[in-house]
Amino acid sequence: MIALSSFVAIPSGLYMLQVFLRSFQQKNVIGGHLWAIIPVSILMTFSNNYIIEFISSNGNSWELTLVMGVCGGLGSILAIKLHGRLFR
Repeated sequence: MIALSSFVAIPSGLYMLQVFLRSFQQKNVIGGHLWAIIPVSILMTFSNNYIIEFISSNGNSWELTLVMGVCGGLGSILAIKLHGRLFR
């Protein structure tokens, strides 16, 4: 069992956020919600930069990659659900 350490939790949480934002942004573009595109883009940039910085400083592992993949999928599902509720 993988211990939930900061080595796994921090980048996985950030990756979940990053995929959430990407999915949310895709729905913004498709739906023509132009006012939401720039703020989401800025948040995407922050998330991307922190993930790159964390992994380049601490390394990577197959466990981290697996957990990040699952978190990314969950982030995408959450974004689609939330976007549907916010933009009815």
